[in-house]
Amino acid sequence: MTDSPSIPRILDSDHGRAVLATLPPPETFSGRTALAREVCRAFGFSDAAGAWRLSSCLAALRDMEAAGRLRLPPPGPGSGVSRRPCVLARPVPAAVSVPPRVDGVRGLRLQLVETPEEARILATLLSCEHPQGAAQHAGRQVRYLIGSDHGWLGGFVFASPSSALGPRDRWIGWSDAERAAGLGRVVGMSRFLIREDVRCRNLASKALGLCLRRVGADFAGRYGLAPVLAESFAGPEYDGTSLRAAGWTYVGESSGRGRRAEAGRRVPPKSIWMRPLAAGWREELGVAGRGSPPPAPPSRVLGPGEGLDMASWAENEFGGGPFGRALTKRLVKSVRIQSSAPSKTFFTAAHGDGAAVSGYYRMMERPDDSAFTPEAILSAHRERTRRRLRGAKTALLIEDGSDLNFATRRGCKGPGVISRNKSSSGTLGIHMHSTFAVNGEGIPLGVPRIEFDCPDGVADAGKPPDERKSARWLRGWRDSSRLAASLPGARVVSVMDREGDVAALFAERQAGGGADLLVRAKHDRVLPEGGKLFERLRGSPALADHEVRVDRASARREARGQKGFAGREARLAQAQLRWREIEIPVPRKERLHLGSTPIRLNAVHVFEANPPERSVPVDWLLLTTLPVADRHEAASVLDLYSLRWRIEDWHRILKFGCDVEKIALSTAVRVKRAVAINAVIAWRLAALTLMGSDTPELSALAMFDEAEIAMLLD
Repeated sequence: MTDSPSIPRILDSDHGRAVLATLPPPETFSGRTALAREVCRAFGFSDAAGAWRLSSCLAALRDMEAAGRLRLPPPGPGSGVSRRPCVLARPVPAAVSVPPRVDGVRGLRLQLVETPEEARILATLLSCEHPQGAAQHAGRQVRYLIGSDHGWLGGFVFASPSSALGPRDRWIGWSDAERAAGLGRVVGMSRFLIREDVRCRNLASKALGLCLRRVGADFAGRYGLAPVLAESFAGPEYDGTSLRAAGWTYVGESSGRGRRAEAGRRVPPKSIWMRPLAAGWREELGVAGRGSPPPAPPSRVLGPGEGLDMASWAENEFGGGPFGRALTKRLVKSVRIQSSAPSKTFFTAAHGDGAAVSGYYRMMERPDDSAFTPEAILSAHRERTRRRLRGAKTALLIEDGSDLNFATRRGCKGPGVISRNKSSSGTLGIHMHSTFAVNGEGIPLGVPRIEFDCPDGVADAGKPPDERKSARWLRGWRDSSRLAASLPGARVVSVMDREGDVAALFAERQAGGGADLLVRAKHDRVLPEGGKLFERLRGSPALADHEVRVDRASARREARGQKGFAGREARLAQAQLRWREIEIPVPRKERLHLGSTPIRLNAVHVFEANPPERSVPVDWLLLTTLPVADRHEAASVLDLYSLRWRIEDWHRILKFGCDVEKIALSTAVRVKRAVAINAVIAWRLAALTLMGSDTPELSALAMFDEAEIAMLLD
């Protein structure tokens, strides 16, 4: 007799196939169940109660047939395990008058599912109300309904665990042999449902606690063997609050393959949670060593617009900063006041609140070497941005630089020289190099990084590499790569305009991995096979026609040291599309630490041959590490790059909506603090404006107050 749940591995081994070959031909059996019964006898596949493990054996045999390793008898009527559990003809009636707290629930009980009617009730609840729906589980399982005098409140399904799960196995610390022997003592919580319309505080943790206290005994009563450890999975939108309250431990994330997913198809990784059901569970499992310590649990994924209402957004985006309680409270209050009138001075926005004004200026005028830095101010918002990025299938981290002109702020100490010409001593200002995060639909998700610089006005020639302008792009991409490492379910792409065309950046990405790159080419490089990059792409035959979305760009007024821009209207450009794989050489000065292997990239060229009158034609040559094997992938690259203009919109809101170039603080250090605050205010306005265009039926007053609406309409 064996209770090992690894039936598929046993049957598909050399020994297993040899034993299967000694059985009578499949056509001699009356059906698949009869064959499965014979296989169970041959291998001793029985549970602790002595019952044959027919469901698990049938599932393994069907998988082997699908892989072409054996042939089964034709399925008979009603044979096999149905993928669709039997459900009721109509939904389960809603629970009525459920109190807001669990201690007020009348008749709360956990009911073991034993009858067909109870099974149909649970299957109907899961089919209609659980995000993953209902599933017909093979093998051992125990199911429960959460009942009360108010009606059915939810349910549970416990079934076989995953046969191999890296984070779980490392946390337990067992060897392959120990896992094979002990996996039968682990049970998987496959489904846990609290009905969506039931709003009852602490109900989830209470029901889970009741369930965990009896599931071991119920399994032992049904199968003759009590589990000592439970496992469960949670999606990225869940932070595990009720699981932690019931004593579960987060041990890592799944690989994204999915037990029920099609072969080769990836699914979003899920967090893995474990819960001991017995005090001496390691001894019960026969584990000799101790496992690895658990990692920190993940934070819940945030939706793009979650928590951005006027009443709570400032607390959400700034309240988790690394400051003391008093300073954090002052920061949140100041942000709330400033965001009510973004284009006004803080004094005007405060409407005569002397205490608020005094507190704001004391906060901004803290010593230059204090911990109140732009990075610290943005830290809570950065974490919220990361949580929003975790919910995106495609995450674009758009880099760009912008100069803040303080030529009229001669009394401000510390600005650098942002531009210089022969007849000028230079324009004073601060350079801001930022990363702006958007999802694949172009909805802004946050500003995870801003690097401020007060340039000295001296050309880069002769400066160390880390002090050159190109180093800003490298630092930004490295930070994006660190973010990408914490976003296992997302495709993270670092998007840059022509200033980001730095060969060292591509070489570093090729040598060590990191976020994907999508950069508009600036340099017409000589290719190893001869010829130049632009000539090679432009001279090749067009492979497809494509419509390119050109976003609207607002006019920009001329200012000292900055050119004006007439703006452009949104349009669809009819363009020619070309793509090919290229190699570019590693710069000589980088070869010592990056090697001399040529950098392999994909190039996508789009050209508008007949633009509208007085319009600048679309002529982009893009270099990317993304795959470009066909027209669909080339068009996808273009669509992603077209979202780069989101950062330009944010710059416009920051400069002209929030008027940051008119901040009247006395030093550049203080100005940077104020700009960091306004950067998040401008991001919120940009995000809500775009979400409003996607959901025009949503009232503007749900997210904006009247002053913000007036500013956006101006």
